[in-house]
Amino acid sequence: MDFVLAQAAGRGMGAYMIVELPDDDEFRKSMPAGTGRKRIVYQAVLHIYHLAHKAHSEDAEADVNGLLEAVKTAIRADVTLGGICYQAGESRRGIKTRVAPSAVPKEITGTYVQMKLEVEVMIVA
Repeated sequence: MDFVLAQAAGRGMGAYMIVELPDDDEFRKSMPAGTGRKRIVYQAVLHIYHLAHKAHSEDAEADVNGLLEAVKTAIRADVTLGGICYQAGESRRGIKTRVAPSAVPKEITGTYVQMKLEVEVMIVA
């Protein structure tokens, strides 16, 4: 997935994202054992780090908000994430976002965001 947003070079802001899959749940969907399909639900955590070299933290905040909406829009537009899963972010838990308070050391606004969602996969087993 590409979240570059067609932003011009030299904006003084940017972000990177780390995808973590800390655990999963696996369920058999048919009987007897050894036939049919299994459903695996991965807990996905997106760790998003945003840095902005701007005089006003509000500029960074607006950029972070736009980035988060772009990530959610991309997930909603293709819940299969390019065909790698059955669906993502569509469980009853949905997509949960937590934005940590920004830090402003030496004219750089740093913002950490954690986005959580379930990613479901069906396999023949």
